[in-house]
Amino acid sequence: MQHNKKLISIISLILTSSLTAHAEINALDGFLNADAPLKKDFNFAGHDSSVQLYGILDIGYGHATHALPINDNLPQGFYPGLRQRSTYSSSQNDWFSGGLSQNRIGIKADTSLFDLGNTKVKAVLNLETGFNPLGFELYNGAKSLVQNSGSTIQKNQSISNESSQNGQFFNRLANVGLSFDQYGTATFGLNTNTLKDIISNYDPVNADNFSALGQSGTIGGSGGVSENQRLQNSLKYTNSIAIPSIPLDGAKLNVGALYQWGNDINLNYGYGYATQLGFESKLFGIQAGYNRFEDAVSAQNSGTQGEISAYAYNTQAWLFAARVNPLPELKISGGWEQFTRNAPTDQSIPYGTIFGFTLDSGAIATKFTAGQKQQYNIFFLGAGYDFGVVFPQLSGLKLQAGYYDYISEKAYNSDGSVVSGSGQQGRTGTWTTVLDYQINKRFDIYAAATDSHFTGPYYATYNPDQLLIGTGIRFKM
Repeated sequence: MQHNKKLISIISLILTSSLTAHAEINALDGFLNADAPLKKDFNFAGHDSSVQLYGILDIGYGHATHALPINDNLPQGFYPGLRQRSTYSSSQNDWFSGGLSQNRIGIKADTSLFDLGNTKVKAVLNLETGFNPLGFELYNGAKSLVQNSGSTIQKNQSISNESSQNGQFFNRLANVGLSFDQYGTATFGLNTNTLKDIISNYDPVNADNFSALGQSGTIGGSGGVSENQRLQNSLKYTNSIAIPSIPLDGAKLNVGALYQWGNDINLNYGYGYATQLGFESKLFGIQAGYNRFEDAVSAQNSGTQGEISAYAYNTQAWLFAARVNPLPELKISGGWEQFTRNAPTDQSIPYGTIFGFTLDSGAIATKFTAGQKQQYNIFFLGAGYDFGVVFPQLSGLKLQAGYYDYISEKAYNSDGSVVSGSGQQGRTGTWTTVLDYQINKRFDIYAAATDSHFTGPYYATYNPDQLLIGTGIRFKM
């Protein structure tokens, strides 16, 4: 009898452990393959509500042929499309973050308020923080510039660059608004530029550290000044309208509009607006966007150690992008972007400090005087191939490749003459390819390479080329 009791106890323990393990396996499988594993639906005082925690961790290791040491304050690692002085740069092998996607953590929340006829009105909230998991730093482009201010040697201690993320806790998104079902959504606060929204969907190589558009805020959706990729004090409206009368799967018209009060520093100077109009279907899509901003601030390295410098511009930009999916496994996309930097409306803006750092001259400087301007053109084309559509055994394996041509023209006066000493004409041609394998909805691994070539007077004292190869892993939740 005693042996039977022991046997029953052992069997009971095995069954309990098996059931517990089975439940844990099911929970893990659910987490790895759910669309939004950390989303919770609930009822709040009679109002249907939801809250979702999400994030991305993306870490890799790479080799760059001509680069300065990585700066942990920046959203990307090596910036292979950024010119590097040949005197100070060298080959670099290092860990980097944000190979495919910038690291972030965020919260989305909504709650139903009331009905207007058949339209449900909801309050929405979006908060998102970008950070570097390797250096445990919030993304802060301004800090990287200050760390590399001073003499020429001091300006080349590590990679530095301007950014739309400058040490704010919620440096990627911070807005509240109202959603009106089929009538769209309006949000106020820190919003993304509509040009960035287009590029995020039409960049042929969707990789932040390897795509020329992904690594550069200037050409990657800001309309000419990196700080304008994300816009403080802005009101944004977006909507996607189904068109059932068009016999194409998923046919819809999408629109977007944004207005900014002030600029990225405060409300005292500048304003701007951005628009978007496009058509989407499963077979093809086409998008157009326009930006215009006054007194946009572009942060720079200072000649004084521990301080920051900046220029102000009036900018306007156009972006046209298109894609076609001739086969279920093949996507071809490309586009043309043009932006112009003009003299600012206010030739001297006495801020004193920007992004928490002292301005070296006590005011925003101006690079152009009235009537002067400089134009830039960016052309991009590429394709993505999903092997799993044709070969089920390769499900999750995708290849992307693209070419980017970034051309900066000379600066001109209003009479058509060249601005004396502008010396800014240059061209950057970049080839990029990424091979990505999605293990499940949470994890993917990748290998990538990007090769940039620099020509023209703007790059006369800089390395003529830059090759970056790397591999990494990305976790999404």
